[in-house]
Amino acid sequence: MITTRELARLAGVSQFTVSRSLNNHPAIPVKTRERIAELAREHGYEPRATIRKQTSRRGKKAIAVLMTGIPYTNLYLESMFIKIFSEIEKAHYLALHVNDADLTVNYDRVAELVETGIIAGFIIINLHYNPHVHDYLVASKIPHVYLHYFGKNSLEALDIIDTDNYLGGHLAASHLLQLGHKKIKVLTSSASSDKLDSHTFVDRTSGFREAIRAAGMTLPDRDLAWIQDHNFEKAYEYVSKHLDHVRAYDAVFAQTDTMAMGYINAFHDNGISVPDEISVMGYDGIEEGILCRPAVTTIRQPISELAEETLARLLSLIHNPVQTTRRSFIQPTLLIRQSTRSIL
Repeated sequence: MITTRELARLAGVSQFTVSRSLNNHPAIPVKTRERIAELAREHGYEPRATIRKQTSRRGKKAIAVLMTGIPYTNLYLESMFIKIFSEIEKAHYLALHVNDADLTVNYDRVAELVETGIIAGFIIINLHYNPHVHDYLVASKIPHVYLHYFGKNSLEALDIIDTDNYLGGHLAASHLLQLGHKKIKVLTSSASSDKLDSHTFVDRTSGFREAIRAAGMTLPDRDLAWIQDHNFEKAYEYVSKHLDHVRAYDAVFAQTDTMAMGYINAFHDNGISVPDEISVMGYDGIEEGILCRPAVTTIRQPISELAEETLARLLSLIHNPVQTTRRSFIQPTLLIRQSTRSIL
């Protein structure tokens, strides 16, 4: 059976145009729609509705988790996936993982999956918002929910479940201030503006700044360090290159746990004791944080709550597609371990 990708090649148009044409979208010229419809008839293309009806007789539907622009080595998302897949299976759906780390297969893979007729809905975790994928899913009437990386100022037209990262940053600053710290270094990400995770780090920094301001202090730009790839290696490298600079602070807020672990290890290798000489706290609450010495004090993202609410929202859309969009931001919590201490 011919696919929309093959129809696109025959028609000399994009797969997106083919999909919209087959859904009789008014934005596609009538002549183009007629030409694509004729090619579809000639080559035996079966509409998705027909395939879905045939497939539904054979077995379960599936929920696909689409991850775009995110490397495989994200420890926080590994934990998230385990929980999401568990929730999907408990709801008696098949769980599919679609990874598009280098942004090469995003739209094509989604269209191919939809055409199989087994997909009941998508959970989308992406650093790059793809309007073509979104428009395709809307046109195809496939329910979908976005999880993470959008921030509070995101598009109103999207269903979003996320952590309240502004509150998380505020909690981090409040904890360090309560311990008596005043000279605080903040390690954030300089992710490019086309990446959605930039909103995540902006929110964390904004919340941190507000707590500092409320305490009658300021957080000047010189106290911020922007790191393109927010991982262990880059944080370790930053400390190694700027050791004299970072030693002038009495605390560090690294906006991921992996960066905090990089900081702690770099300090250890340079003879600096954490937390005796400097406190370090992270963000995410990954289990690997307890393997660090000292274990990382952190802002815990509510993985279970995020996964449960995301799936609940998607199932609601599957059973009742005609709903207004909803945005939900779940509160993170402070998780005190051993990498911070009071200096009062």
